[in-house]
Amino acid sequence: WGITVMNPLMLKKYEFKPFIQLIQRNLFQDTLLRIDHVMWMFRLFWIVKEGKEITSTYIRYPEQELFGILCLESHRTKSIIIGEDLGTVPEEVRKIMNQKNILSWKVLYFEKENEQYRDPRTYPLNSVVTINTHDLPTLAGYWMGKDIEEKLKIGFINEEEAKRLYKIRNEERKQFIDLLQKKGYFKEGEAITEDSIYGTEIARYFYQLIGEAPSKILLVSLNDLLGESDQPNMPGTTNEYPNWRIRYSVPIEEIDENPFFITITKALSNRLESK
Repeated sequence: WGITVMNPLMLKKYEFKPFIQLIQRNLFQDTLLRIDHVMWMFRLFWIVKEGKEITSTYIRYPEQELFGILCLESHRTKSIIIGEDLGTVPEEVRKIMNQKNILSWKVLYFEKENEQYRDPRTYPLNSVVTINTHDLPTLAGYWMGKDIEEKLKIGFINEEEAKRLYKIRNEERKQFIDLLQKKGYFKEGEAITEDSIYGTEIARYFYQLIGEAPSKILLVSLNDLLGESDQPNMPGTTNEYPNWRIRYSVPIEEIDENPFFITITKALSNRLESK
């Protein structure tokens, strides 16, 4: 953020040095680097203001050169590259990412096919799997619909829109319950429904679920490990929401005693042992 767009013609003129410097100053030895909105390396939507006139269009980038440089720098530093490929991403983007062993980003909330949640077992090996991100509701917040409540509270949506979103969320919870039932997660006599109060059992099931993904990397949110319901950042807000300022409810010295921490780490222990 705060970096101006790169002119593809100027990149070629200066032998891609601005891009090379950007990568080198952010990619360190034996680390991971996530490329935000990796699709920009193919095309980027520009909005140009000239006086009172505004022009907008897609600008194509030299993807072969950019991805080649990225791979070279990754090889030099023995680092892993992750491409944020959320939303509508053309197949050509995912194709070259797969060719170059760049990990895609799989967020459980978004992984649907024909409006149904995909089984995490179908996720690709070359991927990072997670339930949420810093810009999305925590697992507790998602289950409780707290993100919808907050948007209504700050005036982002009205009552009618909130009702519509609550209805969608309820249907999504049902889908997850159905998926868990098909997998035989529930013990005999166990009654987990879309109306169940969020607790450690629900957290365990969700993390067992993404633990089945073959993805090379699985990320666990510290917010989920503590059972927090407030998301760290609300996209589109400045002063309306306390972005990046919400304290955790548990001191760092007591994290490993938190029931959600204990439950989630146990839920993922089988994955760790199998690796």
